[in-house]
Amino acid sequence: MKSMAALLAGFVMSVTAEGSGKAPISPASFYEDNPTYTDKVNDDASWIQSSPESVGLDSKLLKKASDAFGKKSYSFSMLVVRKNILAYERYFHGTTKSSSNNIHSASKSIVGAAIGIAIEKGLIRSLDQPIADYLPRARGDITIRHLVTHSSGMKWTEDSTEYKIEKKPNWIDAILALPYPDKPGTKWNYSTGNTHLLSAILTKATGQSLAAFARANIFSRIGIMDEHWGQDPQRISSGGYNVYLTAREMAKFGLLYLNGGVAGGKQVVPAYWVEDSFRRHISPRPGSEYGLLFWQRNIAGHEVKFAWGYGGQLIYVVPSLDMVVVFATNTRGLDPNFEADALLKDYILSAAK
Repeated sequence: MKSMAALLAGFVMSVTAEGSGKAPISPASFYEDNPTYTDKVNDDASWIQSSPESVGLDSKLLKKASDAFGKKSYSFSMLVVRKNILAYERYFHGTTKSSSNNIHSASKSIVGAAIGIAIEKGLIRSLDQPIADYLPRARGDITIRHLVTHSSGMKWTEDSTEYKIEKKPNWIDAILALPYPDKPGTKWNYSTGNTHLLSAILTKATGQSLAAFARANIFSRIGIMDEHWGQDPQRISSGGYNVYLTAREMAKFGLLYLNGGVAGGKQVVPAYWVEDSFRRHISPRPGSEYGLLFWQRNIAGHEVKFAWGYGGQLIYVVPSLDMVVVFATNTRGLDPNFEADALLKDYILSAAK
């Protein structure tokens, strides 16, 4: 493993070079080693903060949930927002509200929001537009819808295929060159290859990197900013991985979707896109449904929509309770396999009066 100083130097070079038109860069790997960045902005003024009881939550039950989570060696943060009020916030193992970490595949839901905005702006025709319109080497029967529902037919084994792709000089070409044994739209297969292709499509459609487009059209409008966003050798923004946010910033993105795509009284993500993202499009496995880059599950009688990243980077949206719950974990040198369903069921959702 490289030293932290070397890694940070590489990240600075990567961010500085984005969109510069210079020669391709060569990241060390598909997935970064997950340093902790420090958010330089104090966002206390952008939050209404109050006690759990003020929004109808039982603080004792929330504490039981956070105590149980805090005992895990990899716990970083737990937040509960209800009725747009930050009602509970706790950090562990040296993490603070300013700690910005890799949210991994939870950022796939951000990619989804960017696609929805690009369609609303007329930059992408529709979900049913062939991806070959933007990526000429792609098969003609694969559409953007197939990518956002992980049903492209691509032969991809998550946490395996990436390590073959990273050895190639051009990751987009390498992903397009993979076998596509299944007819598009017939089989769900989770693939970061799908969402990295979406990043390349957004770049072609908008003239901006995914990172730049998301910053201008989502992040700046909801009062957040990533501390780092990875890139591939051609400077295509990481599509659904290597995005660094604080737990509070994760919560603000969850609130955007809880509030139907509205933030600050303005429509940021089209309301119909939020609604469609929360609708079941495909069933990956018993007990779980998948929308447009959003997971869905019934927990304790509540329909819960969530962004889910490796290790337990979780943004839960619970419309029936007007609630957003965030968990973040440490994946630097650790391999957590955290799911919060039990904590939600036994404590957090039960805390709502």
